[in-house]
Amino acid sequence: MSEAASTPGAATKDATTQAPQDREESESDDDWLPGPGCIHDHPFAVVDPFPFLKLAADERRVVLSFLLGARSYPLEAPGAPERVRFSAVEALRTLTFHARSIKAVCRDVAADVRVLEGAPRQAHRSVATPLAWLKGLWDAEIIPGMEYTASSYVLEGCRERAAVARRGNLALAMYQRLGQHCRPRIISIKTPGHWRKRRTDAVKHFFEYQGSPLGEREHKQLSWAHTRTSTSGEMHAPVDATLLKSLCATAFDSFLEGLRSAVLSGTMWTLHVEGVQVLYRGGFVDDDEEWADGEWLRGDDDDFDALDAGLAAFFGADAMRRPPWVQTWCNKYGRPSVTRIRDIVDLIGRRPSSFNLTDRSSKAPAAVINVSFPDDIQAVEQPNTHNPTGPPAFMQLGPEIKAHCRAGSHSWRDVAFKIRTGNFWDPGVPKGSYYTHQGVVERGMGEDPPLGPDRASLFVPIVEGVFDAMCSCRIVGLN
Repeated sequence: MSEAASTPGAATKDATTQAPQDREESESDDDWLPGPGCIHDHPFAVVDPFPFLKLAADERRVVLSFLLGARSYPLEAPGAPERVRFSAVEALRTLTFHARSIKAVCRDVAADVRVLEGAPRQAHRSVATPLAWLKGLWDAEIIPGMEYTASSYVLEGCRERAAVARRGNLALAMYQRLGQHCRPRIISIKTPGHWRKRRTDAVKHFFEYQGSPLGEREHKQLSWAHTRTSTSGEMHAPVDATLLKSLCATAFDSFLEGLRSAVLSGTMWTLHVEGVQVLYRGGFVDDDEEWADGEWLRGDDDDFDALDAGLAAFFGADAMRRPPWVQTWCNKYGRPSVTRIRDIVDLIGRRPSSFNLTDRSSKAPAAVINVSFPDDIQAVEQPNTHNPTGPPAFMQLGPEIKAHCRAGSHSWRDVAFKIRTGNFWDPGVPKGSYYTHQGVVERGMGEDPPLGPDRASLFVPIVEGVFDAMCSCRIVGLN
C-alpha cells in the first residue's frame, strides 16, 4: 500500500477509477464514463482533483507551511541562504489572508491547517500562528510564557508593528523624495552605440580618474567630452521644497506617535547589527589640531581595561570570538599583527580615533539587539552638511532609550539612536551615472545595493566620555 493510500484524508486515485486507456479511437470521449447510478463508486473517473490534494498528508503540510509560515533562518547557520528583502507589512497581510481563506478549500486542507496551527500550549512550535509570525517577520524575542498568550492579542501586536512600519516608510519615502529634488546635477556617460564595451568602460574610468585628486589638470576638460548633464527637474517632477520638507516633518512626527503607542503595549524593536566600530571620545591635547592627528588626552590602561570588559558584557564574550568579529588587527608595513585593541596603531604609529571590530566574513549579523523606546520619545534633526537644503542626514531619537544585546549580560540606558533619513540611493539616477554637490562629482548608484529606510546607527557609551561602540544596524520589519 502506498504512503498516500495509508494516510487518512489523503485523496488517492487507483487503477480501478482511472479512465480506460485502451478504448477504440472511434469511441466518444463520454462513452467510457460510468452511469449516473455508479458515479459515486468511481468519482475519480469524472473528477480530476488538484494535484496538491494527491500528496500525502505530511507532504501537504510541508507545502502549506510555506503559505502560512514566516521562516527566520538561524543566525548561526553557516549555510543559511541570503534573505531576499521583503516587506513585513505585506507579508503579514498575506499570512492573515491565507489563514482566513485556505481552510475553505476542503476538509483535508482544513485539517492540515489545524495541525500546523498546533495546540494552544504548543504555539511556540507551530509555523502558522501569530506568535510564529512575530518571530519570523520581526525577529521578536519570544520569552517563556508567551505561548499561553491569546493568539488574538499577539496578532494585534503584529498589526501594531505593521502600522508603525507603514508610517515610518511613508516619512522616509518623503525624505527620499526631498533628497531627489535637492540633488543638483545628474551626469551620465553617453558614447556611440557602435563602440565596444571596453572603450566605453575606458571613458568612464577616465572621467572618474580625472575627477579625483589624482587627475591631471590639462585633461579634466577632456574627460567631460562624453558626458550628458540633467537637472533634478528633468529627472523628477518639480516640487515645492519648503512645503515638502514641512510634510516630511509631519509624517515623521506621526511615526513617533506610533512608537509611543506601541510602547504602552511593551513593544521592543529588534536590530540586526551589520558592523561595529569603536570611536574615541576623550579629546586631544591640542584642540587646534585635526581630530585624526592629535594626541589623546585619555586612553590609559584603565580605560582600555574598561573597554574590553564593557564590550564583553554588552555583546557577549563568546559571541565576540565568532565571525564576523575581528580577532587580530594587521598593522601595515611589516608590523606584526596584534590581538589587543590597545595595541592598534595607524601607519605612522599613532592610535586611530576609530577602528573596526567586525568585518564582512559572515552574512550573519554581528549581534542582535533589543531596543525599547520611552513613551515621551522625541526626535532631533541632524542636518546634512553637504546639502543643507536637503533632508536631514539622521533623526536622533531620545531620551532614555534602552538597548540590550541578546548574547550579552549588560544593558545600557540612554544610548544614542539615529535613523537614517538622508543620502538615500536615488532610483531616478541610472546605473553608472553620477551627481554633483558643491562642485564635487560623486558616483550615484554604482554597484552597491541601495540602502533602505530601515538603516540606523546605535551609539553605546562603553566607557563614558572615552569610548563609544557605534553599531550600524538594520531595523527588522521597518522596510
